[in-house]
Amino acid sequence: MEGQYELDRDVLFPRLLSKTENRKCFDCNKANPKWCSWRFGVLICMDCAALHRQMGVHISQVKSCELDHWTQEQLFVYECSGGNKRARDFFAKHASQSVSGAGVGGS
Repeated sequence: MEGQYELDRDVLFPRLLSKTENRKCFDCNKANPKWCSWRFGVLICMDCAALHRQMGVHISQVKSCELDHWTQEQLFVYECSGGNKRARDFFAKHASQSVSGAGVGGS
């Protein structure tokens, strides 16, 4: 696997969590999130992680930043996204269409 490198959970998450935009839960803004919804590439608190688990794995998959085993593919999501800022920007840009249904099947 020439040109590839191994990502390490114990290096990646402390680096991401040190960034200002990742110091609060993506969903509720509580300080010091230690959980992740890795399908969305966001950092969340334990309370919001419980809510994500209730949604089901077809919507959100939750892992601990510190305790769970992470595959290279899952870590790569965070390496690329950088955490909450990029997701916040995406949802701010696309929320009016996807949440309200504006522009879908109408005039």
